[in-house]
Amino acid sequence: FPSFQIVSYNVWFGPQDAEANGVFPRERMTAIVECIQNACMSGSGSGDSPLLFVGLQELTPQLINYLKPLFNQIGYQFHTQDISPGQYGVGVAVPAGVGIVG
Repeated sequence: FPSFQIVSYNVWFGPQDAEANGVFPRERMTAIVECIQNACMSGSGSGDSPLLFVGLQELTPQLINYLKPLFNQIGYQFHTQDISPGQYGVGVAVPAGVGIVG
């Protein structure tokens, strides 16, 4: 690739407790992935500068459960570090077929 694009999101926005569901985490994760998909389809992530890397910070186990199938649906593989309940972590999404060395 002569050039490529990367995107980074800090995805969490509140405490990890029952009240956190009041800030609509599923809907917010869906909106992030839709934004990435729209960018790819509109041309800003295709052609000479494909979107090859999405970095996500402040992930929780619940958010990972929402994000993984969403990224799979748009053709990205989603990898995260092991994150225990009550912890925050990071993850990356890359197009299917792009290798991840771990």
